[in-house]
Amino acid sequence: MFTFTLNPTTAFLRQAVGSFVQMGFREGVICVAPDDVTLVARMPGVGVPVLALRMKPWMFSSFSCAKSVCLAFDLTLFYQNLFKVLKGDLLQLSGSASAYCIHFDLLNYSEKLETRQVFATQFPMLSTYIGRMNVPQLRNHYQVAVGIPAEDFRLLIMKLRQFGVLVYASITATAVEFTVGNEVVIFKKPNQCTIMGAVGEDPVVLVFNLIHSGAILNASILSNKVLLFGQTRGSSVVLKFFFGRLGSFEYYFR
Repeated sequence: MFTFTLNPTTAFLRQAVGSFVQMGFREGVICVAPDDVTLVARMPGVGVPVLALRMKPWMFSSFSCAKSVCLAFDLTLFYQNLFKVLKGDLLQLSGSASAYCIHFDLLNYSEKLETRQVFATQFPMLSTYIGRMNVPQLRNHYQVAVGIPAEDFRLLIMKLRQFGVLVYASITATAVEFTVGNEVVIFKKPNQCTIMGAVGEDPVVLVFNLIHSGAILNASILSNKVLLFGQTRGSSVVLKFFFGRLGSFEYYFR
């Protein structure tokens, strides 16, 4: 059984879930453990990234989890109901492996500062996983990481997508060169980007696609900084967006 309450991070949650829906994901899986809450979606297909929203339980208004569980549910219904959350509302989600639904409750405070329920609904569970699901992880040992201010990243994506969908990021110790077709955009450190990891004169080349550029831009709106990771193990390329107090939103390109 788990229960957690969000406030005032619901706007970030709605923005993140909107990116899932925008990419065509209809089923999401929420994985809750005593130290972690992750919403993940994936589907088969070339060029379709795995999406993961990693939330920070210690930043919630309240949180309890007796046993790790992963519950699959309808993302579209969830997204539609997130628009019912008004300023000042608390969003409470709860569920368990033995239940057949996830409870969605909106709470508010009365004039006497007593918590009251203002809206309640349920989402039927599509499937249940006991324990932890195999959710992608950013490993501690990655080959390279590039940090770019979110506004600059948005301008970059809007420009590059005019020339194609396959992006090559060639990274050295001093600069990163983004190439789509014949179009090239260069970011130099330290003023335009940060570069960390095992890079030198020989460039490290990371490849990702802009098939879902609209969803990527949507995810960047509430973020101040975007990180581009190249991993020595696991997923080859990851885009990570920081969502304030809620956590982070990650695209894993396969």
